[in-house]
Amino acid sequence: MVVQAFLTMLPRLGAGERLDAISDRAVASGGLPQFDAMRAIRALEEMRSDRRQRPARPTPAVLAGMGIGMVRAPSAPSETAVNDG
Repeated sequence: MVVQAFLTMLPRLGAGERLDAISDRAVASGGLPQFDAMRAIRALEEMRSDRRQRPARPTPAVLAGMGIGMVRAPSAPSETAVNDG
């Protein structure tokens, strides 16, 4: 199973790397429109600095749309909150 998955993905990964190399050459040679080149450079800079946007936190409605139920359990008040001393 794992070997089959590896053999299936290896050509896809190779194709992706080749496409990335073609895109890199197009950016470096000025063959892309300026907007596309700047977008590609910005994406690389974000990956380098690891300043990626955090994914949005799903709302209960979004989770329900995916078939995931969400129940909020009432929490008991803690003793420190009830008894301030």
